Amino acid sequence: LLSATALVHPAFATDARALQIFVSKSKQSLAVYDGTDVIATSKISSGKSGHTTPSGIFSVIEKQTYHESNIYSGAPMPFMQRLTWSG
Repeated sequence: LLSATALVHPAFATDARALQIFVSKSKQSLAVYDGTDVIATSKISSGKSGHTTPSGIFSVIEKQTYHESNIYSGAPMPFMQRLTWSG
């Protein structure tokens, strides 16, 4: 989740360059970078024991404006961004 001020940043325009998101599981936060500039930050909620959040470098491999979960009884998943094929 990004703050309203971050959503109007030029990096979110249609001609934007690639952005990078760095997540700190230990600090439960993330930072969005446009080059070397931090343009947004947010708190996160990562997995718990038995359902841990994996570490690594991930790219968005699929996007859908509206998606329904095939695991959780067709639950709506607006603005879905898939990072892995295995969940």
